[in-house]
Amino acid sequence: MLRRNAFLLFVGLLLIMPIVDCGGNNHHQVSTPVISGTLPNGNVDVLYSGTLTVTGGVAPFTWKITGLPATLTFASSGNTVTISGTPLVPGTISGTATVTDSNMTSSSAFPYTFTIGATPALAITPTSFNLMVGTAASQALTVNPATIGPYTWAIISGVLPAGLLLNNGTAADNSNKTIVTTTNTVTIIGTPTTAGNFPFIIQVTDSATPPNSAQASYSGFVSNSNAQACPAGNNNAALPAGTSYAFLLKGFDATDDFPIAIAGSFTAGGDGTVTAADVDYNGITLGPQNPGSNVDLAASSYSFSLNNSDTRGCLSLVFSSGGAANRGNARKSQGSAVKRTSPRARRANSPRREGVPATPPTPTRVIFQFALGGKTAGIYTTGNIIEFDNGDGQTNSWASGVMHVQTLTPTFAVSSLAPNFAFGVAGWDDSVDRAALAGSFAIAGGTIGPIFADFNDNGTASGELNGGSGVINTITTTTGRATANFDIPITGSPDLTFDAVIYVINADDFYVLSSDAVSANVPLLSGRALNTPGTFTAGALNGFSLTASEGFDPVNSTNVVSIGTAQFSSTGTTATASFTQSDNGVVTTPTFTGTYTVDTTNPSSGRVSFTVATGTAIPPVIYLTSGGDGIEEIQGFSVGTDANVGSGILVTQSTAAPDFTPASVSGTYAFGSWEDVDGQNGSFSGVATLAAPSSYSAVEDETFVTLTAPFLSLGTAVNGAFTIIPAGTGTITVGANSSVFVTNGEQIFSIVPTPNSNPDAVLATYTNIVAP
Repeated sequence: MLRRNAFLLFVGLLLIMPIVDCGGNNHHQVSTPVISGTLPNGNVDVLYSGTLTVTGGVAPFTWKITGLPATLTFASSGNTVTISGTPLVPGTISGTATVTDSNMTSSSAFPYTFTIGATPALAITPTSFNLMVGTAASQALTVNPATIGPYTWAIISGVLPAGLLLNNGTAADNSNKTIVTTTNTVTIIGTPTTAGNFPFIIQVTDSATPPNSAQASYSGFVSNSNAQACPAGNNNAALPAGTSYAFLLKGFDATDDFPIAIAGSFTAGGDGTVTAADVDYNGITLGPQNPGSNVDLAASSYSFSLNNSDTRGCLSLVFSSGGAANRGNARKSQGSAVKRTSPRARRANSPRREGVPATPPTPTRVIFQFALGGKTAGIYTTGNIIEFDNGDGQTNSWASGVMHVQTLTPTFAVSSLAPNFAFGVAGWDDSVDRAALAGSFAIAGGTIGPIFADFNDNGTASGELNGGSGVINTITTTTGRATANFDIPITGSPDLTFDAVIYVINADDFYVLSSDAVSANVPLLSGRALNTPGTFTAGALNGFSLTASEGFDPVNSTNVVSIGTAQFSSTGTTATASFTQSDNGVVTTPTFTGTYTVDTTNPSSGRVSFTVATGTAIPPVIYLTSGGDGIEEIQGFSVGTDANVGSGILVTQSTAAPDFTPASVSGTYAFGSWEDVDGQNGSFSGVATLAAPSSYSAVEDETFVTLTAPFLSLGTAVNGAFTIIPAGTGTITVGANSSVFVTNGEQIFSIVPTPNSNPDAVLATYTNIVAP
C-alpha cells in the first residue's frame, strides 16, 4: 500500500509540473526601440512645438536629446516626446535623440535638424468690423503669430468711437488708449452712442527682446440703427412728398471682388420717410437678387440737406427678413471660380464652376449717399449716388452711379413708353472680361423689335447686328419697375439673350439691369435707354459735342477713361475730335479727322460709324437719341470697337463755336464718380462750387477701397483751383492732384486721379444744381 501511494503521488506531481522547452524556441522576443519623425522649422519669439515618436521596445521610455538651445525643452508622454519652448535666436538646430525602454534597451541615436527663422511680420485681424448705435459690441482683435506676452495694445492715432473701450487686460493708464493683455487678443467692448466715422489706428507690442509690433487701421464707422441709419437732414421737405427717384449703380462685391450692379427706386415722404421702394441686385457672385417689395418701408429712411446749396443726401433701405430671393432659374450656370484678391488679379481664361449657384446672402440694409442737381420747377431732377456701407458689413460691396427723378403719374403703363429707344449698357462676361452693348429698338404695346446693336466682348466687336426682339412687361405703378427680355442674334455665335429689370424714369427714359445669373452666354449688363425720333438722316450730326467713356485695359487691368470734344458738320458729314485719355497712369491726347456715316439702310437704327482720315484715335460706334431730357443733353450712346471695350455717351455742347470763360462754369454742381471699372479706387459724390476767376471748393462723401481697411469718409471738405480755355476744356487742381475736364456749361466731365494718387484714374460728372 505504501508503495502504491508513493507511485500515485509521483504521477500527480508530473501532471502539475510545467513543461520546459529546453530548446528555447518559444522565448518572447522584445524588439529594439526605433525613433522616427520630422521636426518642423520655427521662428524666433514664436512658440515652438515638434514631436518625435518611438516604436518597439517596452514602455515606459526615457529620452535623451542633445543640441537643444536653453529655451527649448522636451517632455515625453507614452511613446512620444514633444520639444517645445520659444526660440530667441535664429539658426539651425541639430543634435541627436536617444530613447531607452524599461528593459534598458536603447535605440540608435536619431539625428534631427530644424531651422529657426527670423520673427515673421505680425498682423492684426480682423481688418474691419461692424458697429451700430445702440447695439452692444464685443469685437476681439488678435495678433498673429502669437509671440512672447504680455502684449501692450495702444490706440496710437484717433480715438475709439464713443461708448467703446479696450477690455480683457489691465489698463496701462486712465486714457482708455492702452491696455496690457496676457494673451495675443484684445477685445473692444461697449455700446456705440454716436453715428459717424471715427478712424483710429491700434498698435500691439509684445514682450520680446527686442519687441515686435504690428498696426492696423480701422474706419471706426458707426452706423445708426435701421430707422435712423442716415444722419438727420436739415431740409427733408426739399424732396416733396411723393417724389420718386430711380437709381443705377455699378461696383464690386468687397468679399469676393467680383462685379455687381444695383438698380432701384424710392419715393420720398417729404419728412425723411420712404413710402415706396424696390431694389434689384445682380453680380458675378452676389446675385441675382430681388428684394423688391420686401423692402421694410417702416424702417427705411432718407435725409436731405440744403445748406448753402449743399444738396447731399442719404438713403437707407432696410429689407424684411428673407426678402431677397435668387431669381435665377435652375439652368446650368457657369461663372469664374477663381477668387481674386483684386480685379487686377483676374484671369481671362480662369476655370469656371458649374452647377446652380447658391443663393447669396440677403443684405439687411443698404445705405447710399447722393448729391442732387438739375433743379427745375422746384424739383431736383438728376444726381449722383454711391453705396456708403462697405464699412458696416451689411452688403460687403461698393458701387457708384446715377439717379433721376421719376414721372410715374398719372398711372403709368407700358403703352405710355415712347415708340423708339436707343440704349447703352456695359458690364462683364462670365470670365470677368469687359463687355459693352449699344443699340436701338422700336416698341409697341410692350413688344420690342427690331433691335439694332453693336456688341463688344473682350475686344471682339460684332459689327452691326439686327433682327433682335424682346418684351417689356407690366410696369409697377409705385416704383416704375418692370421685367423685360431681350434677344439679339449674333452671327456665328449663340444669341445674346437675357432677362432684365427696368426702372422707368419717364416715357422717354429708363434704367436697365440684366437679371439672369451670369453664364457663358449671358453677361452682367446695366445701363440706360433714351427715346429717339425713329428715323435719322445722313447728316444727323451737326455742331459741337462732348464725349465721355470708360473701359478696361485687359493687359494692365486698369481703368481706361476718356473725355473729349468733337465737331460735326451735316454738310459733307465731316467729323473732328480730340480726346484726353488716361490708361495705367499714361495720359495721351489722341485725335482724328474724317467722316461719319449714318445707317440709312436701316434709318430707324440711328447707328453712326466713322472713317478716320488722319489721327490716332479709334472712334466708337454711336447710336443716336433725341437729345436727352432737361440738363442731360445725351445725343447718343457709344460702344468702343477695340480691346478696351469702351462704353459712354455723346453730349451736346453747342451748335455754335464755343467761347467759354471762367464765368461760363461759375456755379454749384452735384458731382460723382462713374463705375470704378477695375475695382481699385472706390467711389465718391458731393457738391462743388466753381467761382470765377479760379476758385474751386467741394464737400465729398467717399468710399476708399485701396486703403487698409476699406473705409468711408463723410463730408470731407476740399479746396483748389480751376482753369478753362475757350474750347470748353480745363483743369481742376486739388493739392498735388490735377484733373482735366470738358464742359458745355451745364455739365462737366472730368478725369479724376484716384484719392491715394495711384496712376489709376476714374471718370466723374458734374451737373449744375440749378438748371439754367
